[in-house]
Amino acid sequence: MLKRIVDRLQIVALALVVLTIGMLSKAGPIATGAATVDSFGAEVFVANCTRCHGADGQGGIGPSLVSGNLLDRFEDRAATMAFISKGEGEMPDFASRLSAGEIGAVTDFVRKELASQGG
Repeated sequence: MLKRIVDRLQIVALALVVLTIGMLSKAGPIATGAATVDSFGAEVFVANCTRCHGADGQGGIGPSLVSGNLLDRFEDRAATMAFISKGEGEMPDFASRLSAGEIGAVTDFVRKELASQGG
């Protein structure tokens, strides 16, 4: 019973985040620091990745995406896309859930906006 309530609260919270991003995207790209990103990649991230990697990419169940290790482990866009598509270990495969365009958009968002914040 408690799990159902928590699941429903997570769905409501996620819906509110997606709605907020949708409203922001009507005004143009989302500004993050000095750079701007395509809001589509951010939307895909929020809808599919925040549960494990956190809303800001700092990690949680999944590893941090802002630590700088992401760009060391996956030297290029193709390697990152392949990992997201196929998954490995605790990381689920997303090829069956997301289109190639969505995987590309979230790859660009993660590589350009989150991983570039690492040190």
